[in-house]
Amino acid sequence: MRGALVRYSLPLAGLCIFTAFATLYAGAPYLYTEILTGLGIEPFRYPFLDGQYVLAGAECWHFGINVYLSDPCDVLNRPHGYSPLWLRLPVIPMSMTIPLGVGLAIIFILSLAVVAPVQRGREFGLGLLAATSPMVLFALERANLDLIVFLLVVAAGVAWPRLSGGWRLLAYGPPLLAALLKYYPLTLLCLTLREWSRAFLVATAASFGAVAVFIAAFHGEVLASLHNIPGGGYATRMFGADNPAETYFIDNFGAPVLLGGADQLMTIFTALPDTLAHRIVRISIIIVTALLAVVPAIRMARTSATRASIAQLSPRRSFFLVSGAALIAGCFFAGQSLNYRGVHLLFVLPAFLALSEREAGQQDRSRFWWMSLVIVFLMWGDCFRTWLSDDSLVLARLGLWLIRELLWWWLAGSLVGVLLCFALEAPLCHELRVRFDWRNRHRLAPAQHHDNALHR
Repeated sequence: MRGALVRYSLPLAGLCIFTAFATLYAGAPYLYTEILTGLGIEPFRYPFLDGQYVLAGAECWHFGINVYLSDPCDVLNRPHGYSPLWLRLPVIPMSMTIPLGVGLAIIFILSLAVVAPVQRGREFGLGLLAATSPMVLFALERANLDLIVFLLVVAAGVAWPRLSGGWRLLAYGPPLLAALLKYYPLTLLCLTLREWSRAFLVATAASFGAVAVFIAAFHGEVLASLHNIPGGGYATRMFGADNPAETYFIDNFGAPVLLGGADQLMTIFTALPDTLAHRIVRISIIIVTALLAVVPAIRMARTSATRASIAQLSPRRSFFLVSGAALIAGCFFAGQSLNYRGVHLLFVLPAFLALSEREAGQQDRSRFWWMSLVIVFLMWGDCFRTWLSDDSLVLARLGLWLIRELLWWWLAGSLVGVLLCFALEAPLCHELRVRFDWRNRHRLAPAQHHDNALHR
């Protein structure tokens, strides 16, 4: 009994915290708003706004309204920026927003029992910090569809180790559905590398075939939805309310943020932003960020002990680690993402904590331990930004922003390293190496036989 309580302590604590927030919203909504605002989240006047956005889009679409232009059913009149499949949902009354949002939040919290089972104290401590971070609370408060993507990956991770033979290919159905619903999970197609060649070809062909059919059927709507996906600036309330540049610390992460933010800073503080000094700074930033990403990725891929440690993870934990790495690294290098997409770091953190305790080299243990701490730090970034919101702390905010962006580049490069280690140790790569070696031996055999004959 005690072992079960320890193992499931994270979702139990999560349910308690969720109940406390629900009680605050019902009895003291001003306190609920004040707490979330203090954590760096700007709540709407009622929760689950993004979940309602989906219901509103489907309702107006069924009324014959082109929601890719405007959506009067939505409280903010936001045009539809998701997959066309969401518009094919049956009409669900707006009054169901709260029950559906609560249900989605509870299922997400319960899924942590599978994603992050607790065995040691620091797994609970860092896991709880990550699960209650502004990134995760933001996704839960909005009932954002990234939670659906998360749960689809959980379903696949539970199913894959339990299925055998051809049935195991069914486990790639949920990630494929996630890709059709939200586009960016197409990076999850790399999971098929864990299969042997025949299964890999079948799974990959089926996935790309489904994507091709989807694009052929909805290409016009897909293009329209892509135009409606919110982008991001690099600054929001960084220099004070009266400053037209507003801020650098917004709820965004992605590769363009550091360079774009540096450009905006130089534009603000220099009269001639296109000077030689400006160009030198840009080139220096590009070199530094490239090194931050490339060096850890290559080091991890070239270290056999690191590859072996990742390959020795349990099938489920390995599945979640690769999924989280593919989702986060893909989003990071593709552009800017709102912070609630960082909820997928919950797939990565438990694996990194497990790897930091393996009987491997000290360097590997330290690397994965520091990665775990960096993940928790980044997930709490919005809270730190809020604590430094006073106008007298501009330099501190700017310094924290710079540290955050550099750490994001380092973490993204490390996640690419995880994917490289996975690919190099995957069954498909092993099979290809064996076939390549066999062909080389087969080609060399006649020449060696000829040399031996001449020697005789």
